[in-house]
Amino acid sequence: MKIENINNKKSFCFAMCAFSGTLLAISYMFESLFWLVFFGAIPLLLVFLKNNTLNKRRIILYMLTFSLSFYGITLYWMYLLSPYINQSKVKSILILTLSIIFIGLVIALYWIIACAFYHKIKRNDALDIIIFSLLYIFGEWLQGIFYPLAFPWARLANIVSPLTYFIQSASLFGSLFISFLILLINGFIAYSILNVKTPNKCYTYLAVSIAVFIINMGYGILRFKNIEEENKNYNATIIQGNFAGLEKWAVSSDEVFNLYIDTTKKSITDKTDVVLFPETAIPFDIFQHDEKFNIILNLVQEYDITLIFGYIHYKDDIKYNSMIAIKPNGEVSDIYSKQLLVPMGEMIPFEFILSKFIPGTFLESTPYTQGTECMVLQTDFAKFGGVICFESIFPTISRKTVKLDADVIAILSNDSWFGRTPALYQHHSHAILRAVENKRYVLRCSNSAISSVISPYGKVEKVAPKYELSVLNASFNTSNDRTLYSYIGDIIVMPAAALFILGIVKKKKK
Repeated sequence: MKIENINNKKSFCFAMCAFSGTLLAISYMFESLFWLVFFGAIPLLLVFLKNNTLNKRRIILYMLTFSLSFYGITLYWMYLLSPYINQSKVKSILILTLSIIFIGLVIALYWIIACAFYHKIKRNDALDIIIFSLLYIFGEWLQGIFYPLAFPWARLANIVSPLTYFIQSASLFGSLFISFLILLINGFIAYSILNVKTPNKCYTYLAVSIAVFIINMGYGILRFKNIEEENKNYNATIIQGNFAGLEKWAVSSDEVFNLYIDTTKKSITDKTDVVLFPETAIPFDIFQHDEKFNIILNLVQEYDITLIFGYIHYKDDIKYNSMIAIKPNGEVSDIYSKQLLVPMGEMIPFEFILSKFIPGTFLESTPYTQGTECMVLQTDFAKFGGVICFESIFPTISRKTVKLDADVIAILSNDSWFGRTPALYQHHSHAILRAVENKRYVLRCSNSAISSVISPYGKVEKVAPKYELSVLNASFNTSNDRTLYSYIGDIIVMPAAALFILGIVKKKKK
């Protein structure tokens, strides 16, 4: 069937939306195929650019199809969580299938809200590329706002994170701007296809698409050329544990604690300034165990190091997922407690409702309480912005720590639940973007994988071997420089929101 005749071919439009979601999911599942993101949105854009019969109902159905395809495939790794659900295998698979569908529907809802009135402001010319792209990233922005129904896991910007030069403009307007540029590239290619019978227009739109890519890459190359070579002043030793899934909780807390302490003693050098342990590496409240706290004090004093680690913190019998720094003189930093807990893993959203339908399924493993504010861990040589695991997929947390004068970002995580799936790489892609957005070194310490040191320009300078107990010794610098994005945040959503409001106004007028 010819592309120019899709107006009334709903089945073809559904297939195009599903195909687009599938292509983008594949580009995010395999790092070597990230380049597909520059073509993966073309089928979706062809539907929204050419289709003159768009109405609210069709937009809802098309975005549902796209979202379920995109997230349904991207999140297949969730089935690895079935052993951790307190139900039979069949029930666990059913629960996880419904969970993936639910996430796809929630994500679709945000895109539907953003694009609901697109047909009211559609102009039927090339400007529609910009209009749709802005509305799409408005939907991406909404995906990160309404916690606990927030899950900005698969932004287009994350897919292209391996292309370091391309993501440099995130320092200006954030990762949403990168998604916007990707959509422009896809959109102008789509428009060249729609004008294939008019060679001049076809080549012009194709040239614009190439120009967007080249200009953005050029900015990234220039940014790298302007990097001043300087000696790295500090050294980190990152200890990556390897406790799969629930293994850490099955092993005695003494054994886990001793492993990290012994590994540290064997691994640090005389240059080491800071040692990092992963999220909840110490599976108890260290301040309620005097003997073990003294072991840590002796460690930092004997080796003249600062230790940053994740642990379980209790305050008035309330349990928190926390991180802290202890300096060589034994002084303890402020405690940072995780603010954005993992829904259905660390907390139950809408528990009063869900507990009636899935009693005993997740409730026994969700003991944590949310922290209330961002925190900087003050040490003698640096201010570490504290970020714990799931929080790294939300740009706001890291940006707030930089506004609090953090000059390094420390991400402690536990990604052992992901097994050997693309979820490890997907989660890590967020840390790369946080580094570029804020022009800060990111020290990422995870259980199982991926532990790494990322430069302020998103270059992964060192990475630890995956799926094993390993040690990463690397150097880094602090920085007080602020990026434009660290000041203005996601200002790019303002024109998108204006278009959304314009669509509502036009609907009411009619």
